[in-house]
Amino acid sequence: SMEVRPPAAPSSSARFPNETGDDEGGVMSTTSSSARFLNETVRAQMQNQGASQVWADVTALAKLPGVLDLGQGWPDFGASDVAREAASSAILNNDDPKTNQYSPPPGAPELVHAVDRYYRATGSVPCDSVERECVVTTSATEALYACMQALINPGEEVVFLEPFFPWYIAHARIFGAKPRTVRLKLEDRKFRLDMDDLRAAFVAGAGKVKAFIHCCPHNPTGLVFTADETREIAKLCVEFGVVIIADEVYERCTFGNVAMRRIADCDVQNVRAQTLVIGTASKLLNLSGWRVGWVLGPKPLINAIRIMHAYCTFCAPTPLQIGVARALLEIADEADGATRKKALDAAQTQNTNGWNSTNSTRLAAFEQTRGALVPDLSAQVMAENVKILSSALHDSGVVPCVSSGGYFLVADVATTGMTSTEFCKALATGPAKVAAVPMDVFFDPNNENVPNTLVRFAVCKQRGKIEKCAEAIRAHPVGKREGQ
Repeated sequence: SMEVRPPAAPSSSARFPNETGDDEGGVMSTTSSSARFLNETVRAQMQNQGASQVWADVTALAKLPGVLDLGQGWPDFGASDVAREAASSAILNNDDPKTNQYSPPPGAPELVHAVDRYYRATGSVPCDSVERECVVTTSATEALYACMQALINPGEEVVFLEPFFPWYIAHARIFGAKPRTVRLKLEDRKFRLDMDDLRAAFVAGAGKVKAFIHCCPHNPTGLVFTADETREIAKLCVEFGVVIIADEVYERCTFGNVAMRRIADCDVQNVRAQTLVIGTASKLLNLSGWRVGWVLGPKPLINAIRIMHAYCTFCAPTPLQIGVARALLEIADEADGATRKKALDAAQTQNTNGWNSTNSTRLAAFEQTRGALVPDLSAQVMAENVKILSSALHDSGVVPCVSSGGYFLVADVATTGMTSTEFCKALATGPAKVAAVPMDVFFDPNNENVPNTLVRFAVCKQRGKIEKCAEAIRAHPVGKREGQ
């Protein structure tokens, strides 16, 4: 889930002219207006602006004086100093002019190497049967777009979980695919996936489903799949011959003792040969404005994605790639250091227990040599933010859902007697002055029984801001309260 804001609905001057022909303030027939040059795909996207208009209306409230914005999911802390310093040096480097020029379309060599090292150091052990390569993209959003462009034929289907990052459905439709969603169940404040529902989707689309978008930690719900659940998802995708697009951009943002399991690393035969992994500096390094992402996957698929990427943006900004590379190498070095310490501790424990055999000591150490994916420092801040905000929402009379990772907290505001949109408008314009996002835009409007009482709050904010929001929400509850 590559968090950016959905495109705003067209202004009145940008909308398609009606049949009476009023276009851009002048009297002009539809057939003679500039809009006639647009292709049908773009027309469909521009005309389908209902959800985006809701988003635009509500997020505009965040710009009102005094409003605290917990709407869009960009972090206001924790931007990598290592990356910024390295990028600054590259920009000002007079010794090597190439640092400010085009990089090769697959990516600056420094970053391609760093991505490989990062995944190896954090637990993705190479597989002899699958040669994996990397392509650096201009954001994870472009990575998703290029994956779809390389994979999807018109008439095929793409499966993903609902609620979903809005770009999934837009990209699928742009390339002529049918979106097939599987709705997560919300029970006892927790979102969960019913594996029977996922299997049913694959069965219903048998022969047509080309890809499954696996988002973990899940945007926007904060669901983190267990190792067993991730393995079951992988098995289903392999069974039905479906490519996995693994949107794992929040992988280092898990809370408490919740463990993140990369789907490509599951012990499922052929899963790595069918998985494209998407990552981004936006979430790993809190640098959402840099627009540097990547796709890691089997060589035949990456070769195709490289071509689509080259035709689109050609390359991500070179000095920013160099900065990201330096920061990923630092993460890899820290992970390798932690792994070496685990191996040494295991060997020492083996000797302490009286096993002096060199072989047994080596075996104990070897069993600890696989790297680990662990939460970063930003995740620790956000985990506490979730607790603070959840407590305030509960006290205000709404129901906060459990979030185990990612940048967001979802709440059900049904107890207020308001829809999500009504609640968000009241929260922002009332005395609380806190902006949030109604989750209507995260559901397919063509589906039945779309929930209309779920609201998303961004928790990727400084502690002080979260505390101010919590205090305001608690002091100024919105809508009726239970029992009233």
